[in-house]
Amino acid sequence: MRVFAIVLFMVTAGLASAQETAVFTDAYMSYKKGLDFYNKGLFGLAKVQFKTAIENAREIQEPEFGWLKDKSELLYAQCAVRLDAPDGALLVERFAATHSPAPISQQALLEMGNYYYNQRDYDEAVKMFEGIDQRALTLAERSQVIFKLGYCQFVSRDFKAAQENFSKIKDFEDEFYYPSNYYYGMTAFFEGEYDDAIFHFHRVSSSRKYEDHIPYYIAQIYFAKGEYDNLLDYSLDKVDDRTVRNSLEIKQLIAQAYYEKGEFEKALPFFREFGEKSRQLRPEDYYQIGFVNYKTEHFEDAVQYLSQLNRENTRIGQHGMYFLADAYLELDDRASARNAFSAAAGLDFDAEIKEESLFQFGKLSYELGY
Repeated sequence: MRVFAIVLFMVTAGLASAQETAVFTDAYMSYKKGLDFYNKGLFGLAKVQFKTAIENAREIQEPEFGWLKDKSELLYAQCAVRLDAPDGALLVERFAATHSPAPISQQALLEMGNYYYNQRDYDEAVKMFEGIDQRALTLAERSQVIFKLGYCQFVSRDFKAAQENFSKIKDFEDEFYYPSNYYYGMTAFFEGEYDDAIFHFHRVSSSRKYEDHIPYYIAQIYFAKGEYDNLLDYSLDKVDDRTVRNSLEIKQLIAQAYYEKGEFEKALPFFREFGEKSRQLRPEDYYQIGFVNYKTEHFEDAVQYLSQLNRENTRIGQHGMYFLADAYLELDDRASARNAFSAAAGLDFDAEIKEESLFQFGKLSYELGY
């Protein structure tokens, strides 16, 4: 009798084992089909297969086969995200919470953070990256998460938070050394921390990816600090390099530096090129280009630019009309000069200019027989 019981137990156990093996095989086949669809971007078909794999895997009691259910659940959630299902992100977050602190939970958040990051959905990417326990990551993964989190914050113009993240990895000489220093410099630039920005921009000046972007920002910093000689020393030998980005804007900064130094002859060729090539000029641009032409006695060119300020109800407009009028006098066009003096006299931003313009307007009116 005892022998019979042992035999019966062995047969039953064998049948159960065979049944469980069959279930595992079915679940694994569904998982493999789903993975194949997933890798081909067929997320709807993949989701169906992963669901089948999950349902079959629930019947498996052996712990060593638990990975199949875990991977199927994770990929099912990732399919939902890629299909824009309303519960997609929630499925990933639940998976991470359920499986924490196992490494697969952090890998789930990392993978989805990267997905949202690549989709440029930076708000969702931040949620995923901030939910990661970085202690469970490798050093390379940790740098990746910190950089991408900082970049998302940078794009959202949260410069302080971005700067804090970039500062954590900017001194590590890994694949994120140059980008983290570049964007740290950018955050410092936008926060007005100019010395810090220049230091980090110089760090990445040898990087092929960023070296062409750096000169424009450094030139802007020197101009903002009023360091016109430094701007000229730094920019003049770079401005004709065709690979440098924003070269036209750098030429404008060079022109403005000469303008501030009162060196109008040197400013003129840079202003002329900027005026001819720029797609859109501001009132300040028309005034500066016109004034430099006026000071260098290129009166016809001065008229061309200063006349664009005839409807500008500002201090620049008033000064522009005054110098326009004088340029017309140099060209012996007294009628146009009279009209420009009248426009300058009609504005109240500069009392001295107003008074002088009114006097000249009266004088020309008398001379012209009005």
